[in-house]
Amino acid sequence: MIKTLHFDYDPDKRASEILELEERIGALEGVTYTWVDEIKGAFSENLDYLEGILESYDILLIHPGVKSQHEVIRRFSQKFPDLRIALVALMPEAYKDPYQNQFPNVKLLAYESIDGIVNYVRKVRDDISGANCI
Repeated sequence: MIKTLHFDYDPDKRASEILELEERIGALEGVTYTWVDEIKGAFSENLDYLEGILESYDILLIHPGVKSQHEVIRRFSQKFPDLRIALVALMPEAYKDPYQNQFPNVKLLAYESIDGIVNYVRKVRDDISGANCI
């Protein structure tokens, strides 16, 4: 089972996208989708909580606008080397240079392309499932 965790600091603005992701990713065979709604306040103030639950997840979908996002990505990449991290933004091209150079394994995705996000999760599932078969 591939477990996906999703966090966005402003879920009210993206409620319809989150509901669609929950439905579509949750419908993928062998995949679960969890929206983090327990977090109150800034994402960076909840890193310990997230670290406590992330070890059981395979994919983290996160909005790149969270405070201290570089620190968050660096910290999670080091602590969870098998965790696949994708930044989901309204304008992902705005994050291409600062992220792709520092974090080449971090995928940039757009809320406008729900299909792209679902396909990313499907690809990770297939990659992990294929690796487990070898």
